[in-house]
Amino acid sequence: MDPPLAPAKAKKLLDTIPVAKLPSRKLDLGRANDSSTSETTAKQSVPKGDARETNDEDTPDPPKTAPTEARKQLRKAIEMLKTQRPVGENLTIKNAVLAALEDLAGMLNQPRELPAPHQDSTEDRRITTVENDMKEIKETMREMKAMLAANKPLWSTVAASPPTNAGGALALAQLEAAKRERLELARQERAKTSVTLTFHNANETEYKALKDTSESEYTAILQRAINESNAKNVTIRKLQKLSGKFLKIECHSEDDAKQLREIEWEKTIAGVTLASREYGVVLHGVPIDILDARTTPQEDMKELIQQSNNIRVKRIAPLTRKPRNPSAPTQSIVIFTNSPNEANKAIEDGLRIERKNEETQEMEGNDYEPRRYYPQYQIKQCFRCQAYGHKAEDCKRTMVCGRCTQEHESRTCTAEVNKCTHCGDAHPAWHRECPRRLKEHEKLGTLIATAPSKFPC
Repeated sequence: MDPPLAPAKAKKLLDTIPVAKLPSRKLDLGRANDSSTSETTAKQSVPKGDARETNDEDTPDPPKTAPTEARKQLRKAIEMLKTQRPVGENLTIKNAVLAALEDLAGMLNQPRELPAPHQDSTEDRRITTVENDMKEIKETMREMKAMLAANKPLWSTVAASPPTNAGGALALAQLEAAKRERLELARQERAKTSVTLTFHNANETEYKALKDTSESEYTAILQRAINESNAKNVTIRKLQKLSGKFLKIECHSEDDAKQLREIEWEKTIAGVTLASREYGVVLHGVPIDILDARTTPQEDMKELIQQSNNIRVKRIAPLTRKPRNPSAPTQSIVIFTNSPNEANKAIEDGLRIERKNEETQEMEGNDYEPRRYYPQYQIKQCFRCQAYGHKAEDCKRTMVCGRCTQEHESRTCTAEVNKCTHCGDAHPAWHRECPRRLKEHEKLGTLIATAPSKFPC
């Protein structure tokens, strides 16, 4: 249970929270409480011979159970609000309301000095009673409960209810984004005690050796290399072969991982280098006559970008390897750097690509607004089972042809009529207009739109 706020802080919060209009009349619980006792005191102070005070028809008794009922109803309202489980700003609202109601409950429980007898008992009966005040409290609680329900739904409710409209789809996409953000934070923690090696610079023979060698055999090979290096008393906790050309070493501590990163691996094992994390930003609409990421040499592209921008470029690649329109005059590119700060600076300030005009000999160029590159949010389809979300090299499912839905490779299919394994229409499973692919594209687009715009540093 969340601890209630101090009354002063609760009042300050309630004054700043934009909620539905509450009842205009202020609660007067203390005065209402006093009204029941004041009338009783006035009644007892009149001489016994006065028939007016003994006539039940002239002066009815006040509701003697009002204070007790008020405390009961107020406690019920507090307990009802405690059952709510809001998040974010609504949690602040809940705590502020709880603090205010607890303060009112304390006021009811405090003994009060009885006021002097009133001269006019009829005027006392016009004072607001506790019953009316409790009606206002109940109405306020109903409005607060409705506001909490309408303002922001709980994630548990969103997850349990399938989307029936665009708003529900957005909520699920936000839930997925939050889940992936938690996974990213967990990955960052694991990265502190792990080292990744890559075979990207290896030749075919060396890469074949990587594929044919088991994880246990590579563990022994790398452990011997570690023992012969400057790393002292470092042992491999676990080794894992990743998709592509990567080996991941898990260490026992951050200090062990730091020592392994200092080893010159390219001099220890043929074709192996230390893999460093990349941070990419996407530029759309880059003219291919200025920069074609598919054909321009890497050094030329790096120089072109760095000459007009304060960024150290590691490499540049096209956003998609197979563009929808290969003859388009522009393309989208991804610029990678080793520094998250430099990538974030490019997102904030933008990037400029310039070249010299051969006729005027002046520098001409365009300004671009980079966006954070999310490789995990790019469409990923397996061409072994045709499902989305993974690649064929990681697939362990039954093979499914993307042309006829039978159990054989798509490239060997001889069927004359296509049949999509997703929707059953007459097109291949990877067709750009397939409803399943369009749905995946929409989902990933929503995830990118709701994801953080910058890299964590």
